[in-house]
Amino acid sequence: MADEITLKIIILGDMMVGKTTFLLKYIDNFSPKIYISTMGIDYKIKKIKYKDIDVVLQIWDTAGQERYKVITKSFVKGADAIIFMYDITNKESFMNIKKWIEDTEDYSFNSKKIIIGNKIDMEEKREVNDEMKEQLINEMNIDIMEVSAKNENNNINEVFDVLLNNIFGKLTKEQITRKFARKYSQGSFSTQEVKTKPKKCC
Repeated sequence: MADEITLKIIILGDMMVGKTTFLLKYIDNFSPKIYISTMGIDYKIKKIKYKDIDVVLQIWDTAGQERYKVITKSFVKGADAIIFMYDITNKESFMNIKKWIEDTEDYSFNSKKIIIGNKIDMEEKREVNDEMKEQLINEMNIDIMEVSAKNENNNINEVFDVLLNNIFGKLTKEQITRKFARKYSQGSFSTQEVKTKPKKCC
């Protein structure tokens, strides 16, 4: 289709912050009941409409383990947007966001960025407060939104609305099509391993 464009979006963050669950909720409106560990890099596709343009969102789900960070960096290059995710019930995952951002700076200067706090359905266990968020926003100059990858009315669609508006800005339909008309290679870098033993989910 002549007006179809593809956007590459990467999700980064520590393991168990809920990156895979967040993605599954957005793509399929599905929240797994057990912990899903991403091994390496995987992606899913969602087709949407924006200003009468067919947009293919190629959303990459990345492993949070240290041993996969070298692989992750190579996939960040050329991303239209990056989602940095933390768990609101895990202060350490929030403190590590700055490191995730700094580690990808050399590869992502043209990427739109947003920080996402996941698991607002577990508010009673919150470890990340408003003061901490404001400090990070001022330091990194990146907006923060909070979501639940489990509940309905969870702000997840709004995250992608914000990203698309940031990516396209005030460009016209013709300008968008001309600038973003390109294809990304298909194929998954790795597979997902589903843990059979239930763990804390997101």
